[in-house]
Amino acid sequence: MTIKTGLGERLLVGEYDLGNVTQLVNGSMSITQLDVTTIDLDGIARLGGKRHGTLSPTVFFDDSTGKSMDALKAVSGTDRGAVWLLGDTRGSQALALVSIQTMFGPQISQDGALVIPVGLEANNYGMEGGVVLTESLEAITTTTALAGVDDLGAVGSTDFGAQAFLNITEFTGTSITIDVEDSDDNGVDPWASCGLTFTAATGVGWERIATPSATENVKRWLRVNPAGTFTSCSFTVVVIRNHTARAF
Repeated sequence: MTIKTGLGERLLVGEYDLGNVTQLVNGSMSITQLDVTTIDLDGIARLGGKRHGTLSPTVFFDDSTGKSMDALKAVSGTDRGAVWLLGDTRGSQALALVSIQTMFGPQISQDGALVIPVGLEANNYGMEGGVVLTESLEAITTTTALAGVDDLGAVGSTDFGAQAFLNITEFTGTSITIDVEDSDDNGVDPWASCGLTFTAATGVGWERIATPSATENVKRWLRVNPAGTFTSCSFTVVVIRNHTARAF
């Protein structure tokens, strides 16, 4: 285990990179507890229910193009892919959720600081914890595959599928298709698609996808392989590997 600081992190909401306007972030991942206590028991019995999650960032007021006011002032109820990168290097951990924004509350403190607490509530899938396959917010200009990430730390694979989030913050070109590939050993076993191929993107935006099967075999190593016609693209990819059976 490596203990780390909270330095060098990022927050992305949809196509917006808010890392340099965010003061702090609180996250929560939970499972609803179902009370199934019967009359013959002396204590409360519970079963796990639906998964949930929230991100509660506090951002500084910034009315520059693409910053906090642009990104968050319209509390519309539309799904948005929110990703908190817990590090700025490939292989860092991340928390991700398909979210609905529930709050935008500007506040001025007594010392004159202007900050905005924001509420992002999970919709349909709960909070998902995964690994970052990009160097934080990665900028590319070619279709060269990115370096692989050892996502298991031991020889083997998993058989419960995976999910992935893509957030594109800048794009110039015709289109880009981003595929997640896997390998047993970082390429001696040839890299191949693991069933996580994002829809071809023609601009900024976000997408969450899942493997076609909930029992998909996903190998130890993962990497991003981009294709298409473009001159520049800035994006993040987070993959959530399921270690047990999941139903969404």
